[in-house]
Amino acid sequence: PPLTPPAAPRSILVIQLRRLGDVVLTVPALEALKKRFPDAKLDFLVESPGAEAVAGHPAIDEILTYDAEGLFGALSWALRIRARRYECVVDFLANPRTALITALSGAKVKAGPAHVARRWAYNLKLLQSKDTCYAALEKVRWLTALGVKPEDAPVLPRLHLAERGAPGNVVGFFPASRK
Repeated sequence: PPLTPPAAPRSILVIQLRRLGDVVLTVPALEALKKRFPDAKLDFLVESPGAEAVAGHPAIDEILTYDAEGLFGALSWALRIRARRYECVVDFLANPRTALITALSGAKVKAGPAHVARRWAYNLKLLQSKDTCYAALEKVRWLTALGVKPEDAPVLPRLHLAERGAPGNVVGFFPASRK
């Protein structure tokens, strides 16, 4: 039978480990998830440069900074994630490590893209749009399987500086993308 996502999960983990631009383009999806499930603890698993880019964002309750290498590192993180007992894990990256972490998370809902070879890791397959669109919107559209509406997300990512006014804060944008 098809999986029915929990109406209101108490805890959600979103995974987008790498590719700084993709991390930033995940922010509207995070905001839409927080709007749909305002009482849920929303955590974000990301590597260091991405963690710095989204630090201070009000939609994120906790940033988990992925710092491991190889299969054993992924297994170690899978155990850490499992111990946190997330009800829902959303894997936007869907690489071998993130698929393994998601599959072993123990979450009732393990969501990831349906169009990748590692779709075996997910019990809720997120469907890609037939029409090419802005990458941030595509991530939000994937979440319709969780009851998220695209209109609940901002059109553009909103970044928040963790330390407002600190002289070391520098923001730069590189607008190139495949989409």
